[in-house]
Amino acid sequence: MMKLSEKTKNFILYGVENKIERKEIYKFDGAILFLCFLAMFIADSTPSPSFYRIFLILFYVVFVIATFSKSDVTGEKTFWIHGIQGLGMGILFGWFGTILMFSTLEKEDYSSYMAILLIVYIMSAIAYTCLVMFLIKKDIYNSDSNKKVMGGWSFVCFGMLGISVAKIMSSKIPYISMIRIAGLGFYVLSLLCLMSIIFFVKYFLIKKYKLKPNE
Repeated sequence: MMKLSEKTKNFILYGVENKIERKEIYKFDGAILFLCFLAMFIADSTPSPSFYRIFLILFYVVFVIATFSKSDVTGEKTFWIHGIQGLGMGILFGWFGTILMFSTLEKEDYSSYMAILLIVYIMSAIAYTCLVMFLIKKDIYNSDSNKKVMGGWSFVCFGMLGISVAKIMSSKIPYISMIRIAGLGFYVLSLLCLMSIIFFVKYFLIKKYKLKPNE
């Protein structure tokens, strides 16, 4: 079995001591349910609304079963919960973005558009993997708490900047362009949520190598 470096172990175990309260899981289930209902409403504008409604119902049932817990979640299982939650949100946001973009395209352009979209998602996954590998090499996952706080403030600043730009542009851009911008916004949210798939990697590596904190 391949031996892991200390930097890799720091990355895998980063956040393993966190706890997810059961009520937080139920709140997230409620949020996903709301988004599924919204997606069902939007599905009326699709060629096969019944098919999509069935898919969304099955999607929600699988999501609830995969994240269900009778008690607070600790240890490596928190990675499993975060991974499922991020995957669920990523799929739904990607759904919203695609429906919005399709409403501005001709049907004959759907196939080429989906091909380009798939390439973008693959390239984003590769870029994110390279970023994680770079951060592991720099041993960022063993850094002090000040850097974590600065990262949070950076996220807030970017969010405020995005809201401000959208507010300014909303009065200057044609209706169809605004729909496309909204669709792109959903894709960005989708990609950010799908980054949590890395939690699945951490979960299975902990299981495989039987890693423990502070070992």
